[in-house]
Amino acid sequence: YGENDSQIMDFSGDENNGTRSGSSKLNLSNPLLGRGAWTFNSATTDLITVNDAVELDGMDDLTILMWIYPTTNSGARYLARKGTTAYTNPYLYQIDGSNKLYVQAKLANGNSPDGGPSTSAVATNSWNHVVMIYRKNIGFTFYINGTNDGNSCVGTCDSALLADTAAMDIGSS
Repeated sequence: YGENDSQIMDFSGDENNGTRSGSSKLNLSNPLLGRGAWTFNSATTDLITVNDAVELDGMDDLTILMWIYPTTNSGARYLARKGTTAYTNPYLYQIDGSNKLYVQAKLANGNSPDGGPSTSAVATNSWNHVVMIYRKNIGFTFYINGTNDGNSCVGTCDSALLADTAAMDIGSS
């Protein structure tokens, strides 16, 4: 398929392939669904980076879902982010210091709403299926292991997410 230790392929058809950085690695010892899982040990340098693309910008609706296996509950850990600065770039989807899901966003009209935290915390040392949905005029919805775990919009969620030229990063510790 063309994947290797540094190139991660997008099989959606959009060809938004990612590049591994830092000491992130494919861990085959704790597989999920018969495959390996990426391990991220640093909050700032262990990432999979996807270059900016039109499919990643200015959306009225956005869904990000992933399987995660957190091993700690200290400090914010990014799950996915487009840009690196809260309220300046389109979104920072993360787990907060209480292991709850949280998102900070910047909208095309200049508003900067928050979503979360989720009602429940994700479990440590266990696989969790987490979903964050943004819908214009509705706000943010979180799901943890298939259960709706809160809807919120702190601020005004009345616009599409900001379109910008920042790369999208997946992962951190």
